[in-house]
Amino acid sequence: GEVRKLYGELWSITKLKPIRWLVLILFTIKVPFAVTDGATSLKLVEYGVNKEELAALAPLLVVLGLLTPIIIGPYIKTGKRSLSVILWVMPLRMLAGLVYQVTLVLIRSVPSRSEFPAWLHILIAFATSFHAIAMNIQFIACMCFFAQISDPAIGGTYMTLLNTFNNLGSKWPISVCLWLLDMMTTKECRASADSGALNLAGMTCDAGGEACPGTCVTTVDGYDTQFMLCTVVGFVWLILFRKKVMELGTLGQSAWRIQ
Repeated sequence: GEVRKLYGELWSITKLKPIRWLVLILFTIKVPFAVTDGATSLKLVEYGVNKEELAALAPLLVVLGLLTPIIIGPYIKTGKRSLSVILWVMPLRMLAGLVYQVTLVLIRSVPSRSEFPAWLHILIAFATSFHAIAMNIQFIACMCFFAQISDPAIGGTYMTLLNTFNNLGSKWPISVCLWLLDMMTTKECRASADSGALNLAGMTCDAGGEACPGTCVTTVDGYDTQFMLCTVVGFVWLILFRKKVMELGTLGQSAWRIQ
């Protein structure tokens, strides 16, 4: 009986108009960062950055993760402020994606991993840190807003429901991004020193390049295409949802609670 009552309350919560708007926002707000969040690490490794180098940044990211709430926490005291932080950090996250994009372009321009200059390693560390800080700020602001609107009478169940929507909204864009990545990447089979003067016309780089006797060269990287599309989506999202997000921040506690 109690379990059925609990699920009935959750269903009633999802029928609240502000909650439906919040769910729509949560399911779309991460789309502008999908390729940056989901594929950047893969591309860094693909272009020659050691996994060990990326792993070595983990302690720095842990420290940043601890400092960010301390710095941003005092500012986020009301629902309106929490949502305003979520909004102003969106361009910051898109800028972090741009820094990653520039970093990848510079890495591709270096012939081999052994030739990476010191400043490029510093840029990789900066890009990773910048991205982590922007992501942490938005996450903390989101959690603060959830805590402010949750009904204490239902305990942590309300927070769990909102976190579930938030997690789903974070994961589905990355899944779609990774699924489309190879489809949006174009490679050409070109002659290499070992292939000699072979006629490579009609040869493809499908199946991991096994059908190409020469060298598979990427002519269009799906990451670059997706980054441009995601950035456009980000600006469109801000135009469409900015006003509604600020409206949700002005609602009283009663608007988020069932009778």
